[in-house]
Amino acid sequence: STPSISNMPTVTASPTSLVIISIIVNLDWWPDEISLKIITDTWNPKVVFEMNSTEFGAYNGPTQVLLQLELNDGGSYTLQLMDSRCDGLSLSSSFRPVVVYYRGDPVVGSEIASIDSSSFGCEASTTFVVADPLGSPSSAPSAVLTTSIAPYAPIVGSMPVLPPPASQQHNILALRSFLTSNGYTDNAKLDDSSSPQYLAAQSLAESTLDIPTVSSIAVEELVEKWAALVFYFSTNGPTWTVDYITEDPAFICSWNEATMIDSQNEYEYNGFFCDENNRITYVQITDGGLSGTLPTELGLLTNIMFFSIAVNEVNGTIPSELASWSNIEWLELGHNRLTGTIPDWIASLSSLRIFGISNNLMIGSLPSTLSAATSLEGLLLDRNMFVGHISSFYGLTNLALLHADGNALTGTLDSNTLAGLTSLQRLDLSNNHLNGTIPSHFFQLENLTILDLHGNRLDGTMPEIGANTAMDTLALQDNQLVGTIPSSITNLEVLAHLDLSSNLFTGSMPRYLGDLTSLEYLFLANINFSKGRIPLRFAKSTDLRYLSLKNTNRNHEIPTWLGEMDQIILMDLANNRLKQSIPSELGNMASLRYMFLDGNQLTGTIPVELARLNDTLTAATFDNNDLIGDTADLCGSLSSIVTLTSDCYDSSPVDCPCCTKCCNSDNLDCRVDENVYPSDPEWEFQLERPSVLNNRDGLHRLLKQHQESYALLSWPVWNKHHRFVSP
Repeated sequence: STPSISNMPTVTASPTSLVIISIIVNLDWWPDEISLKIITDTWNPKVVFEMNSTEFGAYNGPTQVLLQLELNDGGSYTLQLMDSRCDGLSLSSSFRPVVVYYRGDPVVGSEIASIDSSSFGCEASTTFVVADPLGSPSSAPSAVLTTSIAPYAPIVGSMPVLPPPASQQHNILALRSFLTSNGYTDNAKLDDSSSPQYLAAQSLAESTLDIPTVSSIAVEELVEKWAALVFYFSTNGPTWTVDYITEDPAFICSWNEATMIDSQNEYEYNGFFCDENNRITYVQITDGGLSGTLPTELGLLTNIMFFSIAVNEVNGTIPSELASWSNIEWLELGHNRLTGTIPDWIASLSSLRIFGISNNLMIGSLPSTLSAATSLEGLLLDRNMFVGHISSFYGLTNLALLHADGNALTGTLDSNTLAGLTSLQRLDLSNNHLNGTIPSHFFQLENLTILDLHGNRLDGTMPEIGANTAMDTLALQDNQLVGTIPSSITNLEVLAHLDLSSNLFTGSMPRYLGDLTSLEYLFLANINFSKGRIPLRFAKSTDLRYLSLKNTNRNHEIPTWLGEMDQIILMDLANNRLKQSIPSELGNMASLRYMFLDGNQLTGTIPVELARLNDTLTAATFDNNDLIGDTADLCGSLSSIVTLTSDCYDSSPVDCPCCTKCCNSDNLDCRVDENVYPSDPEWEFQLERPSVLNNRDGLHRLLKQHQESYALLSWPVWNKHHRFVSP
């Protein structure tokens, strides 16, 4: 049977072109009637090579025939295998001619045809074309030929289907010449068998990828796949922890997966995705076990629009070659171990909308060019070691997300600070070296949902706040704010997270905070309020889940109405002057995981009703009180407890056989482990301290919040790529 040929490769001939043909013939019967011919049929068909039965010798079974033809003219050529007895011919599917340009020309090649391994009978043939740039073919096409024939091994199944090693060697030669002559790499790297460049070229040579013709599309495809493979090997690809990488890099556009992330048929896409021309446009490998460095060859992915390698162990600097990514819209390198500075060329990427380098080891000043990156809508620089003035952000008028927390940025907040950034949705400048006062215009931004300025040196009073239906998170803890908390804070109608801890506020604990009925998180710890009860109006915040009133001069008894707030997860009332007994009603707080009552003046026994919290209670502190009694019954029920403290030292009034620490007033080191004690958490971490950055689950939480941030932008490229994987 004659195979059908579509898109026959056309190559440009030098004065001569070397054609390497490898054929695997299964000589099932006597080979004495087998013949092989190469015929030119451009004009006046002529046999330029013939191999008769005597040259096949006495081989039996799978046999490799390797031909090297140096053709002096272009034209159409037919390779023909015939069995005159029609009983002994069977060809494998590995029929891979490779065309090589000599004399400095680019080296290319192509798999010319595949002959079905089930073919059997009298004849099998295929055609290839060599174009002649030198004019009309001469009257005497000819070939200089070298041949070899030997048994083929190993046998894969009943018929070998892999390209023979000789073809791989010629592919390597072709790729080397192509890559070096076009300046993509150098011979030194390709001579180093451990280099990513060598390993990438070797993988391509061993793949089923067609070596391209002069078609620019095919050349670009080869270059991009080689560059992607260099990235793979530079980041220790064989140790990646993803399961969508296949052995054949020819199918790199299928190295991907889609994972459903919610019940609305929303998918997260990881891996490599390509457009209709097989150009790589989307790369996301989240928590995939990447290490090593980013190679300069990434700059060859000139069609890339989305690149994310968050939550890995990649080190080194950001290659300057990424400045060629003129189409990039989303560049996320966060949660790695990258070093160096923010590149000046970021501002030249006119399509860039998201730039994320959170939680790396980067240093240096904010680049002077940063304010020119006006296309940015999300800038994530948090948890590095950057210095510089926040005025670098002033020109980024399209920003919706600005996370620059955990650096050493300076600046004085005033009425001009970020005044032009009217599209802000999330602003986090926490844990820097900022001073000044809180600008009132931050509360006038119609879309600002998160304002986090904690851990700075801000002073003055809180501004008056007008009607606001957007802000749901306000974190101002660990500053030097003075005065009273304004009653206008209740104008934040949807506020769910409020942390004002560790400031210099005075006056009474504001009862009107209970009017914030959407509150889930209320931290007022370490504020020197005047003495008083826990405000009854706080009971109106029926959604409250985290409550910290630690060290706020609370006195009188613990209110029994707290027992009705069965959604509370954390309750911290430590280091106050609370008196009387612990209400048994606290045993009704079915969601309670953390209960901190240490450092008060509580009396009586630890109520046995707390045993109802068996499935939830993780940490409880009762030390430094005036409690008495035996907790044996309680200990027998609290199987979930991890940390439990009380005054159970020798001859103490409390007998607590399950306490993890027994404390007294002289034991200054009797504290709850910081990894368990979730005091004063930042909004990103909920209950965990910042040390959660060393915990991969915490990183996933941060990454998910960043992705949720991006989703707020309704970013179109994300939607474009939904088409790559069918739900």
